[in-house]
Amino acid sequence: MEGSAPGGFGHVVIVGAPEGVAESLVIVVGEERAVPLFSSTAEAREFLDSLTGLDEGWFPAEIPPDNLLEMLRVQPGEVRYVALSPPPEDLEGGMEFRLLEIESLCAVLDMQVARSERTTPAEKVEAPERKGLLRRLLGR
Repeated sequence: MEGSAPGGFGHVVIVGAPEGVAESLVIVVGEERAVPLFSSTAEAREFLDSLTGLDEGWFPAEIPPDNLLEMLRVQPGEVRYVALSPPPEDLEGGMEFRLLEIESLCAVLDMQVARSERTTPAEKVEAPERKGLLRRLLGR
């Protein structure tokens, strides 16, 4: 995919640690809170660059379905949606995009993860010590 980060996962979120705590970016759409989800790092970067008043330290990160699932499941209760490829804020005339309930996306991701686990080799390399997804993305 053009503009996509290496690895071809196709799920890009914006992450950062504005107050020393790693988190995903949450936007307000109407009266709802949503995690913006993009299909490429270029698309996420364009959106991020259009935001005003956002502290430094935020960046697009492409993640596999199992890590996206983990990240979505730890969102606070008031964050019930993902915003699929929201347009840059400074886009004139606006542009439509979809809100998808986190629960619905998690159901799809569960299926993807289960399918990929069935197709991976039986002998797995021992995983290093697990850190939280956002800590791993931020290298902490």
